[in-house]
Amino acid sequence: MRYQAMNVLIKLIGAVLVTLIIAGCSDKAANTAKEAAGGGDLVYEGVLPCADCEGIETRITLHEGDRYTLSSLYLGTDQAAVVERGTFTRHPQESRIVLDDGRQFKQGESSLLHLSMDGHIITSALSEHYVLKQVQ
Repeated sequence: MRYQAMNVLIKLIGAVLVTLIIAGCSDKAANTAKEAAGGGDLVYEGVLPCADCEGIETRITLHEGDRYTLSSLYLGTDQAAVVERGTFTRHPQESRIVLDDGRQFKQGESSLLHLSMDGHIITSALSEHYVLKQVQ
């Protein structure tokens, strides 16, 4: 009887430890990027493809409190830079963030990959140009 109780206790402790380990790993990509930036804002830059201009010079800053600032400059046009501010939602299991306007990014260790509006990786001849590199 005592052996059975000890066996159940060991299984219970093992299950709790596995649960804690899984929960701790689920936010790993976001935590790794934050640690690399010293725990402050994360800044990503790059030039995204554009159908009717030379490219979109993009800078996105992810602030604490799940807020962002996004600056877009349409290269080869006389249009001024567009600055947008809002909130985003983290989906840590997929290392994905979704801006309040629906735009989505996959967060890597030192980059953001711009995703399609339905959350898929863009697979086209220009797919390598949908990456924003972390600068801060």
